Amino acid sequence: VWLLQNFLEAHGTAAQIFEGEYGVFRQAIMEPDPALDEFRPQIVFLAVNVRDVPDTSASMLAPEAATLWIEEEARQWRHLWQTANRRWGAQIIQNLFEIPPWNVFGHYARRLPASREQLISRLNQALVENAPGHVVFHDLQMLALEAEAGLVIEGDRDLVLGQILDPGIGIDAGC
Repeated sequence: VWLLQNFLEAHGTAAQIFEGEYGVFRQAIMEPDPALDEFRPQIVFLAVNVRDVPDTSASMLAPEAATLWIEEEARQWRHLWQTANRRWGAQIIQNLFEIPPWNVFGHYARRLPASREQLISRLNQALVENAPGHVVFHDLQMLALEAEAGLVIEGDRDLVLGQILDPGIGIDAGC
């Protein structure tokens, strides 16, 4: 949180940040919380990762079951976003789920419809394709690849983050 606060201040944006308890973001959004309701966030940043997606790789779902699993998981995320938007009018910034670098099937995993890699990849795609206008995504895996390959110029990154964190979309610059 302090890193985000410092980043925003360095870019001339004052912000108040409410930090929830670790690992309970779903409960914080779905259940009444007087402190959070009083804070009334304008932006909710879901700093999630692949550990926040149920692991189905042990079951190796049939292709049809994998599709149903993706649809249900995407529905649950949409419900979370809608709840935050309805309760507080919040914009949502969410990390996409990274593809784990380890797998039991090696490179073959990308060809298996129900491998963890395929499920996560297809879930990310479903989330992006069906997200309402108040939800934007932060693709950490792509940023890491771009940084490794040297494709991002520092000024471009500042421009992109400046657009995402513009006070006009929900950060109260007068805090």
